[in-house]
Amino acid sequence: MRSLLKIFFSVFLIGLWIYTPVFPLQVITNKGSCTFTKSVTINYLVIDGNISQTAAMYDWCNGSGTPVDPYRIENLTIDGLFTYTCVKIWNVWAHLRVKNCTIRRSSDYGVLLFNVTNGILENNSIQSNNGDGISLASKTDGIQIINNTIANNGDCGIEWALDLENITILANRFQNNSGAGIASISDSQWIIIQNNTIYDNEDGINAGTWGNCTIWNNTIFNNVNHGIFGHISEGVIANNTIFSNRIGIKNGAAYDCIIANNSVYSNNEFGIYSSLVVNFTISDNIIYDHNKWGLTLRDAFNCTLFRNYIYNGINYGIYIYDSDNNSIIGNVLTSNYAGILLGFTGNSTILNNTIVNGLWGIYFIYADNNTIDGNNISNNQEYGIWLTYSRNTTIINNNLIGNLLGIYLDGDCRGTVIENNTIQDRPPESNILDIIIIVISVIAAGAIAIWALRIHRRRRHIALN
Repeated sequence: MRSLLKIFFSVFLIGLWIYTPVFPLQVITNKGSCTFTKSVTINYLVIDGNISQTAAMYDWCNGSGTPVDPYRIENLTIDGLFTYTCVKIWNVWAHLRVKNCTIRRSSDYGVLLFNVTNGILENNSIQSNNGDGISLASKTDGIQIINNTIANNGDCGIEWALDLENITILANRFQNNSGAGIASISDSQWIIIQNNTIYDNEDGINAGTWGNCTIWNNTIFNNVNHGIFGHISEGVIANNTIFSNRIGIKNGAAYDCIIANNSVYSNNEFGIYSSLVVNFTISDNIIYDHNKWGLTLRDAFNCTLFRNYIYNGINYGIYIYDSDNNSIIGNVLTSNYAGILLGFTGNSTILNNTIVNGLWGIYFIYADNNTIDGNNISNNQEYGIWLTYSRNTTIINNNLIGNLLGIYLDGDCRGTVIENNTIQDRPPESNILDIIIIVISVIAAGAIAIWALRIHRRRRHIALN
């Protein structure tokens, strides 16, 4: 009997020894201090208030909370086993850095920050959590998220729902998150998103109503819906590479935004799409291989489209609808289905653009009081400039070379001024069937003429005899 008890007790001790490397848990205290397990691998980590005691006790947590010597939590594996929230940090205003940690299998958020300022998350792996990889809650400002891998999470890579400021998201990889790579539904200011790689998510960046933000030099591709979506005012979206999404960039209900120097290509629908916007500048973008419209404005006012290069689109290169007082200047559009369309749009200027190798160059429909000036429009299959029920249009100083018809007016186009244009229409091309019919007709006509001449001679010979 004693032998059986010894064996049982030995087995129990061995099992306990095997289990203990992932021993739970971290305990919240009501006074702001915190107690951690001593294991390098823990199930969760909760900080509520002052972490100075932890820095004094553990090798993986040190520092003094100053800008030059922040508290540092490093080299932990935090495995929530789909039961616990991996990291909760609340009410910390000292400088804090979480670095080189693996944070995985949380029951909801991988990392939750609440009422935290001056926090840095750097070089962590945050993967396979049930909710967001990182959630930024109320009163959390001045956060930097740098060089992390944030992947395979059940919701967004990073998300915040309240008004935040001074968030920097730099050089991270966001991959295969069920929601957006980066998401916000709030009014936020001074957001910087730079040098990130964002792919295989629902959206790349899904921004709320942001002001004074910069989205710069990111690579965003193969997301289900948008590369970049939002309501971004007084911001800059520039130098990004955005491809193989449904829509490249969609920014609307906003004002004073610059969208420049982006490479936007092979998106399933639109390249760049902006609606309900005022004072946008969209310039120096390369947009190609789009399945709908390359660059679109709807309900847009006082916007400038300048020096964009748009080509190989299945639909229009530039599409402007229900808009007013816009300038389309110095763009190059080649080999799109058609060049520029203005519908129900007025008081706009199309100046010094190059539009070649489409079905037609510029098409107005119910677009009044516009100016077409100094454009090179050539080698389009049908019309160089086509107006339909569009009045008071000024068409001056354009070169219209090699189109089937240089200028075509359809319907009520009263008040149209056409001056000082160079027009050299291309003669209609005959196809092989037309040529065959013409040859046969010529041969038949010749045969008939010879037959008629012979009959005439025979009758004349009979008459003489």
